[in-house]
Amino acid sequence: MRITIVGCGDVVAALARQWRRQGTVELTLTATLEEGREALVDCEVVVFCLADTDAATYRNSCRTLVDLMPLLPQLRQIVSISSRVLLESEGLLQGCHTAERAVCLLRLGDGGLHGSWIHRHDVVRAIAAAVEHRWDGIVNVVDDEPLTEAERQQRVCGANGWEPVLLRRLDDSLFRTVADQARQSPRLRRNHNLHAEADPVQRFLNVLQPGTYVRPHRHRRGRPGAGFECFVVLRGAVGLLLLDERGAVIHQERLEAGGPVSGIDLAEDQIHTLVALEPDTVMFEIKEGPYRPASDKDFLTAFPAEGTAAATSLEAAWRKRFAED
Repeated sequence: MRITIVGCGDVVAALARQWRRQGTVELTLTATLEEGREALVDCEVVVFCLADTDAATYRNSCRTLVDLMPLLPQLRQIVSISSRVLLESEGLLQGCHTAERAVCLLRLGDGGLHGSWIHRHDVVRAIAAAVEHRWDGIVNVVDDEPLTEAERQQRVCGANGWEPVLLRRLDDSLFRTVADQARQSPRLRRNHNLHAEADPVQRFLNVLQPGTYVRPHRHRRGRPGAGFECFVVLRGAVGLLLLDERGAVIHQERLEAGGPVSGIDLAEDQIHTLVALEPDTVMFEIKEGPYRPASDKDFLTAFPAEGTAAATSLEAAWRKRFAED
């Protein structure tokens, strides 16, 4: 059997060792299909082992495979490890399914807050079984109890009598994961909360894609001054607009990671909105909690609601203001 593995890392190395020991597989390895299209020549099975944190590489390799499908009549199965943050890429692979060609997607988690509670050797066994038995469709291969990374760390510490882990990293891997979720969301933005719902201070990442519409609003609380909002741009850029009671723009500010202004602190009662000026823009926000959806924002009702054609047009006009600066 001729198999091509797309990807790299511990899973690929373990899988390659297992198949080479068996001696029944003619194996070809490539990090990505963009750089190694020749790896598909005469292959019967393609196995994708790309991490969901590298969503762009995963998607581009899937698109390359789709483009080459007319030249691969011998390809009878596609197997891929995946997660729910990769729905676009999964859709590309599922589009390659035919009566003669199986497509098996092995879900290792949701790709977001919950970790992949599965050992590397079990991932290898699942892939090998999928190829051996020609599995077809989506197969969940994780533990039945989903755990966030924080929950898993606390359980490990508790089981070993260690002090709990209080450190949570805001790193590139997290930014990429939430940005991909934002890209696939109808709202084109996604929050990643660092606080619990009942915490007195809300702390979260807000990741935005160009085209997201934030309805103009202000924050008010029962205690004077408590309706502040502070945010800092960690990646990309946003355009901030301040408005008066009639909805007229009275000030605009570009906030950019590494730029002259990267953050701002808004006082209570300041009406504002913002637009994403670059893809995968990441903001860190702080507000007073606890979060109460019904009273968190006071919207200006004169502006269109999210999801309307008027909102789409208005967001484009606001973004254009910053392009003209």
